[in-house]
Amino acid sequence: MMVAIYFDLSGVLFCNGTHLLSRELVERHGIDRAALGAILFGDDSWALRRGEIDAGTFWSRQSPRIDGAETLARQLAGEGFVL
Repeated sequence: MMVAIYFDLSGVLFCNGTHLLSRELVERHGIDRAALGAILFGDDSWALRRGEIDAGTFWSRQSPRIDGAETLARQLAGEGFVL
């Protein structure tokens, strides 16, 4: 039984993951590319990856950048994406 699927978006296993996720978010969810770049590569993103903040804190901080950030986070998690 498969329990989890991990997507490497930092280039360890494959190098195009971030680009593919970015394109999906822009096309499917209408997120502004500049805002998305700040979300994926900003200080909060790295703090989340290092475990300094949790996902709830991360997404609540993204609300000024994109409308409905927390709703988007739930939607993405439902589709299998976890930042």
